[in-house]
Amino acid sequence: MTFVDLLSRPRPPLGSWLMSGSPDIAEAMATRDFDFLVIDMEHVPVAPATVVHMARAIEARGKVPVVRTADHDPATIRWMLDMGLGALMVPMVDTPAEAAALVSIMDYPPNGRRGFAAMLRANAYNSDPSYFAEARSRITFIAQLETPAALDALEEVAAVPGVDALFVGPGDISATTGHLGDATGAPTLDLIRDAAGRASRAGIPIGTVMPRPDLVRDMLAAGCGFAAVGSDLGLLTAAAETAIKNVRGS
Repeated sequence: MTFVDLLSRPRPPLGSWLMSGSPDIAEAMATRDFDFLVIDMEHVPVAPATVVHMARAIEARGKVPVVRTADHDPATIRWMLDMGLGALMVPMVDTPAEAAALVSIMDYPPNGRRGFAAMLRANAYNSDPSYFAEARSRITFIAQLETPAALDALEEVAAVPGVDALFVGPGDISATTGHLGDATGAPTLDLIRDAAGRASRAGIPIGTVMPRPDLVRDMLAAGCGFAAVGSDLGLLTAAAETAIKNVRGS
């Protein structure tokens, strides 16, 4: 199953963020009713091999792993695709030109610049004869818009062939619009609602992440086609805080 398959379902896909870098926690989260889980390589000290183990754990439970890359590095992106990590969220995509450059990394020649190797996890170790003909269609490129310039260019980025979905994170939008640390404040939420409406009119799915279920419902109502609810560590620490308060009193 690909992330695009999830987007074709009647209900919006729901996921969560993985900040622990732990395959065990990834698998545990995948046993719950999430549709996808985002493995974060931008802000988590997680080794590439561990990312593959986390993806395997998620896939084994029938869920879709999404990898948020650290940057636009072509070598890293090519490696992820060869490892079968087919849903990539790439941060800081500010312009259509940046989006087009990323698309080219994800496609084989003559359309792109992806390197060829026959023996890959992505093609079931050379046992999937249809892989190379279908490779690009099995990849989901989610362009992350994180600055005012990126939001201004939303329709242009969405129109780049090969951009499958957009994502607007409240943390970076709050930081780049002068509201650092206020990711759920009215100015940030209004910008994301506006982006959701514009993306919906442009005919491209857009997603976000929110720390609370009520805010996720709000963003889905505003036009988001998918969303993440908090993170593994956020849910863990919130539950821990509630448990200790229930024992000690507050």
